[in-house]
Amino acid sequence: MKKLYNFSVAMALLILCAISVKAQNPDVYVGGILNIQAAIWENEVPRTIDGSEVNTIVTVGEDFYIAGLDKDYSPVVWKNDELLYSLNEGDYNYFGRSVSSMIVHEGDVYVTTIDLISSGFIGRLWVNGVVVEGYEDAIELYAVVIDGDDIYVAGRTNELAVIWKNAEPLYTYDSPYTGLFADVKVVDGDVYYVGGDFGGGAGKNATIKSKDDVIVNQDNNRNSINVWKNGEVIYTLANEVYGAKIVVSDGNVYACGQIPNGGVYKAVVWINGEMNIITDVWSGAHGLCVYNNDLYVTGFMGNDPELDAFIWKNGELSTLTSPGYDMGYCILVMGDNTSVEEINDYCNIYPNPADDYVLIEGVEFEKAVLYNSLGQLVLTTTSNRIDVSSLESGLYLLKLDDNITRNIIVKH
Repeated sequence: MKKLYNFSVAMALLILCAISVKAQNPDVYVGGILNIQAAIWENEVPRTIDGSEVNTIVTVGEDFYIAGLDKDYSPVVWKNDELLYSLNEGDYNYFGRSVSSMIVHEGDVYVTTIDLISSGFIGRLWVNGVVVEGYEDAIELYAVVIDGDDIYVAGRTNELAVIWKNAEPLYTYDSPYTGLFADVKVVDGDVYYVGGDFGGGAGKNATIKSKDDVIVNQDNNRNSINVWKNGEVIYTLANEVYGAKIVVSDGNVYACGQIPNGGVYKAVVWINGEMNIITDVWSGAHGLCVYNNDLYVTGFMGNDPELDAFIWKNGELSTLTSPGYDMGYCILVMGDNTSVEEINDYCNIYPNPADDYVLIEGVEFEKAVLYNSLGQLVLTTTSNRIDVSSLESGLYLLKLDDNITRNIIVKH
């Protein structure tokens, strides 16, 4: 029996090693602008789309959903490079529109936009090309995520920074300047978001080289930009941050953005509140994701009109260069039939280790299968709640339609 157990462990390690080797070379997609044209870089090779910019990418199976602006600077959604929805309603200033986020949930496409109309800015949430009611007070909407049946949106009104839950304010912040929440994620029922005070205040160009400098420079009548969890500040990022985004993975909180540093704006990434300056040249970080514990960030570096998009992976910087104006707005990393993770925490499988059940959220699938450490099929289901109470304790391999693979530990 002991030999069989050792063989089982060996087989499990072989399976894990095989998955690890395949996942070492994932496909990396960056969406943005290539010389004033909408573009996607696949493994640093660009292709253009019939539009002016790509703001976010989501994959469902083999389908690519892309949100951005068309050539008339109107927000649109493409599916596999074909126009799916035009997000048009009202009298717009077409040079004051932007797409801030997108998710695809149970076949429905959710997009947040910021529009400049005759009376000022307005934030909108769209589902399948139709405006959702309940956000009429929103001046700007920056992010949308779904957890179970609940919809969370980050943004602001004229008076407050707001996290909405099902169109009702859940968390608010009253700022003496311009208060807004720029991104939101929900993990295991906990709500993480980033934001605080924007605009106004002194110390705007204070040199920030370390975490100590960040704390010192807070003495300027401003409460800074923070990461919040369930209504409480857990990390202070910096005195001033633009374009802040967050990802939560394996208990770690990652954030990126752009800060003023000695009169030069610089791209920055934070890991659990600790700051890393990506490059010393004029730059900004717009998108990030975590794949197999590797952190990927994209953005821009250089001076207008000569800008380069970049990919920053675990401290290594590479540029996506072309003559002219290039910009990276979002990044998506995908393995070869191993797993899918991207900027909005696409798939969430928990608890792990599991005792009674495993819950699958944020992804559509037709069939889930579970293999033991010997490679034997032990369970097949179409439910997103998998009962593991009758299984022996040990390591299992969960596969969803051969597209997503996770290691699950059952522990009674």
